[in-house]
Amino acid sequence: MVGVNSNHLFIVYTENTQNRVINAEFRVKIIADLDKIAKSPHPPNAKMHRLLQIILPERKSRCAVRVFASANLKGSAKPANRPLSAVKGGKRRQPLRGRRWLTSAVPKTALRKNQQLWYNVGMVKKVALVGFGTIGSSVGRIIGVDGANRRESLLRDSNSKSSISDVIADLEITTIVTLEDEATRRLIDTNSEYSSLKNATVTRNFQDIYSNSPDVVVELIGGVHPAYEFIKDALLRGIHVVTANKAVLGEYGEELRLLAAQNNAKLRYEAAVGGAVPVVRAVRNSLMGDKVVSITGVLNGTTNFILDKMTHDGVEYADALKQAQELGFAEADPTADVEGEDAAAKISILASLAFGRDLKTGFVKRTGITGITQGMIIAAKTNGQVYKLIASAVRTGCSDFNDNIKLLVEPQLVPENSAFGELQGSMNAVEIVSEYSGKLTFFGLGAGGNPTASAVLADIVEIASGLDY
Repeated sequence: MVGVNSNHLFIVYTENTQNRVINAEFRVKIIADLDKIAKSPHPPNAKMHRLLQIILPERKSRCAVRVFASANLKGSAKPANRPLSAVKGGKRRQPLRGRRWLTSAVPKTALRKNQQLWYNVGMVKKVALVGFGTIGSSVGRIIGVDGANRRESLLRDSNSKSSISDVIADLEITTIVTLEDEATRRLIDTNSEYSSLKNATVTRNFQDIYSNSPDVVVELIGGVHPAYEFIKDALLRGIHVVTANKAVLGEYGEELRLLAAQNNAKLRYEAAVGGAVPVVRAVRNSLMGDKVVSITGVLNGTTNFILDKMTHDGVEYADALKQAQELGFAEADPTADVEGEDAAAKISILASLAFGRDLKTGFVKRTGITGITQGMIIAAKTNGQVYKLIASAVRTGCSDFNDNIKLLVEPQLVPENSAFGELQGSMNAVEIVSEYSGKLTFFGLGAGGNPTASAVLADIVEIASGLDY
């Protein structure tokens, strides 16, 4: 047990020899580092940050770390396995008011948000990235570049105020799984934007991720298989998973959510619906005390781009699709987008969360946009209307059974000057109507590397901070 005291910070470090053995050399280093941190001019939150980076380098470590920050604490104090009490005249008094402990030895429910944040910063840091395409490479670049900038800022600025987003500074991508392993390795070695990934293992074999003991697996390969098997395998091992895979969640979402809960892991998927639009978190958390009546939205950027081109440029469907493919908005095989499969998966995910039911993609009645002609577009414009591919989930009865929830994806006419009608390019929009909150509308970029990576990173930060938003 090591205790270091200053007028700003009191730290207690306790070994658990059943899980971790600290050699004498490391013990001396710990004492020196703790003393240096405790007596530094940095604010308490920055001290905690540096402390955990040093003491908790591995997720599996089971040492107890208690941090007490108070400008009024002076003199020596005796380290203990419980919150210290003021000692006067040889008698133990009640704990001082205002004490704030950070410890792995007490339940999460006993920690305040800022305390819980710092405990988890040191415990969740290793990321395995499965898929290195448009989204995966954006995630890797942002974690590398932004994380390095944050670390430098924290060390340089003694007045730096930490926030939840600062956990990015501690993230490290240890493994990248991709079929293009050789090309990915060349990109990392030759492009300065990916220089922080040079120590990462690049492999074609998913099982290789476990050799680096990941804390979080980020799945970004798309498709149902083998992504489903990858996610399931990680959750069974108690490893957190972040995914943008709406196809897997639309089919196996309920199974994977239960599996995560059973194995004390978290499954997060903000990026699976609406790209950068934070609608999953809104339904999952912000509206949990409300009763959702309906969810309606333009959830597919590809079809919105195509219909927008047909409406404003006067081109036929085939030409608009070709432009979308050339600009990267549409896949070489656009079936999932233009036939409404993508939007159906997304609305099923939102409906499952909102209505508390296992509503699979197959429950959604869908019609794609391939039948929309330029003649239909012109006729709609004369009436001040435009076509949009609308996905909806509507509670049609007073009970919560599946047959009282109507799930639909189809092209619909909406007023040209409405919220949905004015959407251009790959923009997404979602409108949620609930019993108490009324109508809520969300807008944002629904596709692209950086917008989707932003949602992925938000999920990683949520897991790393130990907080549920």
